[in-house]
Amino acid sequence: ALLLKDRFDLHLVCATKGERGIPGRSLAETGAIREEEEKKESRLLGAHLHFLDRTDRELYADENTCRHVSDIVRKIMPVALFTLWPIDRHPDHSAISEIVMKAVEMAQSPVEIVYGEEGDQQTMLFAPTVYVDISNVIEQKLDLIRCHACQNRNDQLAQHALKKAVRRGAEAGYAHAEGYRSLPAAGSDAPSILARVRQG
Repeated sequence: ALLLKDRFDLHLVCATKGERGIPGRSLAETGAIREEEEKKESRLLGAHLHFLDRTDRELYADENTCRHVSDIVRKIMPVALFTLWPIDRHPDHSAISEIVMKAVEMAQSPVEIVYGEEGDQQTMLFAPTVYVDISNVIEQKLDLIRCHACQNRNDQLAQHALKKAVRRGAEAGYAHAEGYRSLPAAGSDAPSILARVRQG
């Protein structure tokens, strides 16, 4: 996102507010904390933030949720949608991937879908086909992660992301990289948004 923010109008869509992400806190209290953290990240990115108002661990690719996302897609008319790889140990992450696929079909709006990975302990069977050099923005990426203070205890989340960026970079010949897989828009022969990012 950091390599796109000066060239595209960015939108972040959060399905839930991670209400079950802080042990010992109520759903409402945790949701409020994490909503503020998400807003802070969005401000740093200069991105528009949308919440679907679903509940953490209760997310499904039901018709209402998919239609909600399809309405956003119709309104924004995005060049590409970045989402999570569907094979993931967190059920909400798998649901998000399916929601995106169904929403795009409902919207009847040809759009490239770009799959990324979550943490190494969650995303499974993900093999990048495209690598993006993020060496010039790695510190900014870590700053974005650190916006989520309640999840970044002892800086573990940021340090894990840094290690993954170094590992993906080693695979591609960069100091730091992110790996992706792209599903082109149906019937489109336009170059992937990832190719445009790599060209600068």
